Amino acid sequence: MIVGVAALYEGNLYALMRPARHCNFSAAYNEHSRQAGWDFPWAGWEDTVFMHKGVQGFITSEGKFLDRKEGAKYAFEHGQIKEEEKGMLFSEDLW
Repeated sequence: MIVGVAALYEGNLYALMRPARHCNFSAAYNEHSRQAGWDFPWAGWEDTVFMHKGVQGFITSEGKFLDRKEGAKYAFEHGQIKEEEKGMLFSEDLW
């Protein structure tokens, strides 16, 4: 099952478990987030670098990274979504 959002950036995999969304990666460098106790290793990166140069996707319960296209197929095959029509998976499709 898909259990969280993920991003692959410069060979490193970063994941946040549900109900996180990809936009939560952007918030990681925000001062408010650090004050809230979030301690992400990518804190301080500009979100345009992380979110636009990295590959957005999902993480499965087995720890496998899937890009948005692979995620749509996987989620459909595992009964997490009813239609694979879009061909791209978004966290809003799951939770």
